[in-house]
Amino acid sequence: MADETTNTDAFTSVPTMDGLEPLTIKGDPGTPATIQIGTVTTGDQPSVTNSGTASNAVFNFVIPAGQQGANGKSAYDLAIENQTTNAPDEASWLGTLGGKSAYEVARDNGYTGTQADWLASLKVIKETLVIKVTQP
Repeated sequence: MADETTNTDAFTSVPTMDGLEPLTIKGDPGTPATIQIGTVTTGDQPSVTNSGTASNAVFNFVIPAGQQGANGKSAYDLAIENQTTNAPDEASWLGTLGGKSAYEVARDNGYTGTQADWLASLKVIKETLVIKVTQP
């Protein structure tokens, strides 16, 4: 498969007819298209509309709202119910839940930036959506 975003030598070959040479047409590289998420709201019917352009799309989603669910039990209530803790209250139970943060795990696996850098890198993911498009 040719990657249209990086292959500037892509061409189209026109099929030959008996006795004729193939004709090759080469175009200039185009500007990559972008896709962004616009609004996400609830409504009666699902829909997706493009409030941008064909090459700079901004998709707005309408998602049907589900029915209101029943309030569930807290994790502490479930721990008591399943007899996985003997903590006298929720605050004490929370104090027993140790473990590393995602940042600490990243540091253990080679990440060298600061915690502020780590948090900033997570925020970029929800602001930008990049889709790589290929063609056969």
